[in-house]
Amino acid sequence: MSLIDKIITQYGIQKLDLLSRYPRIPSYHKKTAKGLLTEVVSVELLETEKYYVTELISGSHVRVIISGNDYIIGDRISLLYAKGDRLGYSNRLITNPVMESLRGLHLNSESIFVLNFIVYGAPGLEGSERYSEDGSIGFRLHDVEEMRLSNFEFPLDELMALSWDDRDGFLGVTDLKKFAKDNKFVLVPALRTLGGKAFPIDRISGLKFLQKFPMTKVGLNTKGSPKGIVVRSEERDSAFKMIVDDYIITGKKEKWSNKIMYG
Repeated sequence: MSLIDKIITQYGIQKLDLLSRYPRIPSYHKKTAKGLLTEVVSVELLETEKYYVTELISGSHVRVIISGNDYIIGDRISLLYAKGDRLGYSNRLITNPVMESLRGLHLNSESIFVLNFIVYGAPGLEGSERYSEDGSIGFRLHDVEEMRLSNFEFPLDELMALSWDDRDGFLGVTDLKKFAKDNKFVLVPALRTLGGKAFPIDRISGLKFLQKFPMTKVGLNTKGSPKGIVVRSEERDSAFKMIVDDYIITGKKEKWSNKIMYG
């Protein structure tokens, strides 16, 4: 019996599902109830800390819960497929590309890892026109977590509240790069490494900052504009995102974005 099956037998599949879901990444500028950006910054950035800027890719999030060579594949909120057809439903559009990459993969059977991917480009996936003109599909790895088995002791009603600080099993930047290289995965594009003071404070500066990244780095056979950026600390204990359309929509509502976008 694999460690995954042991965990399911002891704690139930619902806990495995909840604990393997990717934590929510907050917007850099907080949003109103109507989804418009405010001037309030949601994270505290340290001057001495390194922050890693990567491209935010439109598509579908896929997680792989794996121990040894046993695995379960899920999207952001559901478990879809288990090796050996132990789960009956599979969204082939997003699971097949990732499943192919798992052939021959064997990780430590005494740990459970969660591999977090973004699948993009295929018709029906968000923002596919940014990357593909013919329905080609791609996927990139963006985070790996070694699950803390002690977290399974939490009651179900507390699991949803676990934050990045509680989920301290994410691989740091150096280890993530090594994991990807060793297991032949391609990471989301790294754009820059910056100190805390390099990031904008107000929304207008935020839109100008995003203009430094005008074109996607993951185009399959076309290159559109990127969705935005994700910024994570070196040890993966904090993260935030900046979505281009959030700034444009807010700016149009308040009549300041057109001047920045079009001069």
